[in-house]
Amino acid sequence: MRYADAQEMAQVTLSADDIASVAQLIHDHGGMAPEVFGRSFDTLGRESRSRVFATVYALSDRDFLSAIKECIRIAVENGFFEKLLAEISFNLPNQDDLRTVVPTEVILKVEKGLHQTVFPDSGGLQSVEIANVVGKVQPMIGVIRDDRRDPEYIGTCFLVGADLIMTAAHVIWGMIDFEKNPAEEITGAADGVQVEFWNLGGRVAPKQPRVTKFARKWLVAASEPCGKPPRDLDATNLELAAKNHDFALVRIDEKIGDKIGILDIDEPADAQMNTTLVVVGHAGGTLCRFHSGTLHEHRRRTGRLHHTVNTADGMSGGACLDKLARVVGIHEGTVRSSGSTYNRSVHMLPIRRKIRQLSDDPLSPRSRRLRWLAASQASESWKSLGFPDVRSDHPILGRTEFQNWVRRAAIEGSTERLALVSAPEGCGKTFTGALMRAKLSDAPDIFVSIAPEVARLTSIPNLFERLAVAAGISEDDPFRTATRPDIGLLRHDLIPKGLETLDRLLTTSEGAKSRLWLFVDFGKDEGWLTGREEDWMAFMNEALQRDWMRMVVAGISEGRQAEFHAIFSKAGPFTETVPELAWPDVQDFIEANQVRTEDKAADIAAGKEVWEAVVAGTAGRTRFTKTLSFLQAMNLAGRSS
Repeated sequence: MRYADAQEMAQVTLSADDIASVAQLIHDHGGMAPEVFGRSFDTLGRESRSRVFATVYALSDRDFLSAIKECIRIAVENGFFEKLLAEISFNLPNQDDLRTVVPTEVILKVEKGLHQTVFPDSGGLQSVEIANVVGKVQPMIGVIRDDRRDPEYIGTCFLVGADLIMTAAHVIWGMIDFEKNPAEEITGAADGVQVEFWNLGGRVAPKQPRVTKFARKWLVAASEPCGKPPRDLDATNLELAAKNHDFALVRIDEKIGDKIGILDIDEPADAQMNTTLVVVGHAGGTLCRFHSGTLHEHRRRTGRLHHTVNTADGMSGGACLDKLARVVGIHEGTVRSSGSTYNRSVHMLPIRRKIRQLSDDPLSPRSRRLRWLAASQASESWKSLGFPDVRSDHPILGRTEFQNWVRRAAIEGSTERLALVSAPEGCGKTFTGALMRAKLSDAPDIFVSIAPEVARLTSIPNLFERLAVAAGISEDDPFRTATRPDIGLLRHDLIPKGLETLDRLLTTSEGAKSRLWLFVDFGKDEGWLTGREEDWMAFMNEALQRDWMRMVVAGISEGRQAEFHAIFSKAGPFTETVPELAWPDVQDFIEANQVRTEDKAADIAAGKEVWEAVVAGTAGRTRFTKTLSFLQAMNLAGRSS
């Protein structure tokens, strides 16, 4: 049932006695006057094109009480009764909340709440593949499955950390003991529960889900539902709504977010009224759907968003997005009023405030970093360390700022498009490419890596050839050339035409563009001074003006990075000089991966002493290899994928 259909079927639910009782309460309330009531009624009545208050007042022979009764009847019929109470409250001199004056049982006759559903027929929903903005977040949207329940697909969740999902608390209500403070998981209640991520557009197993389970200690934080699941959503108790924000932050037993990305809620975006809102979720099965509508109200006191987005059973716990694909809320349920039906979501900001109160904030930027390179992507890194036969995950130590740059650069419309990386021999400069690839895993973007032995000899026509092949051009490409053109032809003809061709190749049938990430590794610093420096600078100057280009250059010394800042002053490049491995990065890795002990400080101090003895007098690859041995002794390295 679509929104308009629900409006047509609405029935008035207040009796004449109810209307008379409410009218009398409003009439007798301190500070009430025809001007206050009339201004409030006209503000909301315009939406339904109802009579203005002056007309109603005149037809009532200027009897204020009679006019109030008629206006309440109109408000109930047109679905803005509760809004009218809120608007009057706002306009009162003392701003008393009339919703606490009108009996709750009267408001409940007008508004009823349901968890997990709005419209029994989801025919108005659209496939998530259709919308480009939703397609970007769809891989991070999961469905929670409990084979002991019928139906077994019980709700939606979304990735907010490497191994963290967010869902509505009422989806997993029976698994949490809210009598405890703080709430605790019920032992054994999550046995058999699994989370599935169906990435329709991913390169890895696009028709098969990534499946994981709840971790052994899975409940990180939760706030009770506003009402009693599964069907009763309390739509009128403002005090309850201001306290119960219906969310659960759950740890899963695999760091899937490192592989397919997360939805960043560390600093939630605000939700503005009368803007577009999109709800994404699994409608009772594996198919991910979405619908968009208008955010009509943002109740900041209770942290609730009122909107008209269509949803269906199973979409509770789904992500509510703005038009920039930023998470602004979590789907809660529906309120059926006489004359209207609207959905209600919980704004992400009060949820984030509660999570920040934890002793160790799991959503902080530090917690979002990639800390392991999957075995399938780590073979070259192991070979460079002298371990050609190792088939296990590779630890990532440090590189925090670079990972943050990749995250920022991946945002739609970002002006951060160039990074320059320098490092002493053996400190991980070349590892940057593998790290980039891992951060972009399963993204629709195109990643091209050029190794040192190729980069030093590659001409710009050769480069375009490689990029075009990666973007999907046929073997008969227009860039193939045996000779190097002069700089004038290169700058004014080949580069502009080449970029125009790439622009077309990167444009999808829906008009959206894939980003192109280029990692060029010149090896040792200054390794690119092979007579082609002018060519490369001409290419970079043109290419980085395209909003789809992202480029990382390794092998530009720290001393020469200033030249790039001068050339690309409009949006200066991100620069990184990778230092020798130091204890703070090792400690950070240990703390992120090791089970906590009672005497954490003593363990860390002892670990530092052992590590410093192990790596004393070493540098580069040798220092890293010895650190691997140290981590392996702590059961933190060399794990199989």
